Amino acid sequence: MLSYGSMPFYSALPTSNIRRSTRSGQVPKVISRYLAMKWLASPASKQTGVVATEFPGYAWWSGLSRYRFLLSPMGDEIQAPKNVEALLVLTIPIIQRGPYSVAHDLQGLGFPVVVLDEWEEITPSNLSAWWRALSPRLPSFRANCLTTAAFWRMMTGETASCH
Repeated sequence: MLSYGSMPFYSALPTSNIRRSTRSGQVPKVISRYLAMKWLASPASKQTGVVATEFPGYAWWSGLSRYRFLLSPMGDEIQAPKNVEALLVLTIPIIQRGPYSVAHDLQGLGFPVVVLDEWEEITPSNLSAWWRALSPRLPSFRANCLTTAAFWRMMTGETASCH
């Protein structure tokens, strides 16, 4: 497990005051990642049992498959490959809603993902509810929707969703 609190930059996060706004020119991914790290360092995340873990590249798939959820702040692009990678190993991505419609679009296409506005929405009761609602869909979604043919049908509009 990686302890971000011991690193100089991250140890100051809980006292920092950044807002979810790009009006001042802040890049959305920086805001999302910053707020995720700030929440991970908070007592609320500790009480929820969330752990920050880093895997070497060769252990990514086996490591990811051991978790029910993946905290997925915005990445360098509008969509992050880690979300589909999580679904491939039956892990539910938790995505923060950003300035793009991608999170809403994924839900509309039937992707079993959690979309939230703020990381503070992650609570033990919400995690339980999300797991109960979404986990039964994971094997079927992987088998029927995370294939080349299914992806092609969704992208060409042949099917509107993959429920």
